[in-house]
Amino acid sequence: MTSKEFSLKVETFAKEHSLTYLESLSEIVTRHNIEEKDVKSLVTKSLKEKLKFEAVRNNMLKEKKSGVLPV
Repeated sequence: MTSKEFSLKVETFAKEHSLTYLESLSEIVTRHNIEEKDVKSLVTKSLKEKLKFEAVRNNMLKEKKSGVLPV
């Protein structure tokens, strides 16, 4: 399975089953018997951004503040 196919499966599964991307990723990994160490290479940049956005929104991950001073 390519990274593009994997990410598409995760996104489609999330929409069809009203799950978060993280829940969907976990379910796809379990159903396809994918080793956890192989997941990193299968996640596309697009899916990684969606996972990060979701994690920040759900307070699972702190958003990094930029070092820009107010003008």
